[in-house]
Amino acid sequence: MKNYSVVLFCFILPYLGAPGSSLAQSGSSLALQLQQQNQTRSAAVEWRRKALLADDPRAQAGYYWAAAYQYLQIHEPLISERMLDDAEAAWWDIEEVALPLRAKAAAKRTDHDSAAFYWSSFKRTGYSPEATRMAHRELATLAIGRQNLPRARELLEQSPENEQQALQALDQFERGRDKNPRVGGILGMIPGMGYAYAGEYGNAIRSLILNSIFIYGMVDTANNDQWGAFAVITFFELTWYSGSIYGGIDATHRYNQNRRDQLIREVSGNATFTPDWHAIPQITLEFTF
Repeated sequence: MKNYSVVLFCFILPYLGAPGSSLAQSGSSLALQLQQQNQTRSAAVEWRRKALLADDPRAQAGYYWAAAYQYLQIHEPLISERMLDDAEAAWWDIEEVALPLRAKAAAKRTDHDSAAFYWSSFKRTGYSPEATRMAHRELATLAIGRQNLPRARELLEQSPENEQQALQALDQFERGRDKNPRVGGILGMIPGMGYAYAGEYGNAIRSLILNSIFIYGMVDTANNDQWGAFAVITFFELTWYSGSIYGGIDATHRYNQNRRDQLIREVSGNATFTPDWHAIPQITLEFTF
């Protein structure tokens, strides 16, 4: 893991002194303490409260940004985006550093078009090679999600850093093959075979056992003229049998999606960015790959 730090947006309030001054740290101590205790929602509320109480618009923007970051950690992208709106309304020059947060929030809302727009805008700012590298990776994962592998390869090759590992993962993915849902459904007509085709052997065994039990019950009740029991068992067997067919189709979709998700994880490489919390309201981002 490599860490890179770059000041993307910097403002230092005259009355706070240097970013590491005791006054700056004491002002944010409660929010930082809540974060250390994994009380992320409470920390977000505290950053938001500090923004509302701040007199300087630049400090207000920084605190809103911090609140937006924390809301994103608890999967509340809409509130995060509102905090970013408030940050930009307080101080226009924070707009650029808000781009990666907006991209992450859009992705959590599955608005991939907006996420791509924000990452593209962030890439064009050219703050640092590390920031540009993250933008390339994120755009590549979005292209993979759209099944546009040539575009993903192009983005990785254009990255300012050597993305050989990600490119190798892409090569391996292209050498593999997706499963055909139609074949999965046809094979599912033989209980368990559709699941086995998609590599879900546990489900395949369960499907085979359950269908075998009910088929045996149908034969046994028919041989003994127990037609009431035969009708009930047949009803349940039709359910299990149709489940084998549709299960084979669903299993192939899961196989294909899992294969693509694995590629996205390898291309993304768990790349993240975090701020220097002790420097807030000055925003300093650290990139980790």
